[in-house]
Amino acid sequence: VDFVVCGQGEDAYTSGSPNLRYQPPLHGRERGLFLSQLTCLLAPSLYLEAFCGVNVEAQLCGTPVIAPESGAFVETIERSRTGLLCHTLADYCLGVQLALDGRFDRRYVRERAQRLYDMYEVAKQYDYAFRCIEDVRREGWYAKTSHLR
Repeated sequence: VDFVVCGQGEDAYTSGSPNLRYQPPLHGRERGLFLSQLTCLLAPSLYLEAFCGVNVEAQLCGTPVIAPESGAFVETIERSRTGLLCHTLADYCLGVQLALDGRFDRRYVRERAQRLYDMYEVAKQYDYAFRCIEDVRREGWYAKTSHLR
């Protein structure tokens, strides 16, 4: 299995490993094409991710995501449907094997991500957040105009 470390930084990750290579950051269509051609995206982040955009970008391309069961991943990955939420190295290995075996429905991965994260849905969420900030600034904590629908 070939692994690609993609992003900012030096080629420090790939020395001496024939199945591991470094890819500098990609943008635009090139990034979408790259993400869509992956068998899966591994995101073994130790950081308590607030959103992790690449995770959602991969799913928008139909690519399942294998990540820790923490932070935003719990909300953005549907367990065993759009990827796998992991606790141990064995979990990550299982997730990769499931992806290699074609056990994730890439069409479902893409359609779910589009339903949840298309620009119109996200615009509604930003609109709500900005209205709340404005209301609290104007009327304080007890503002009655903005609320969850």
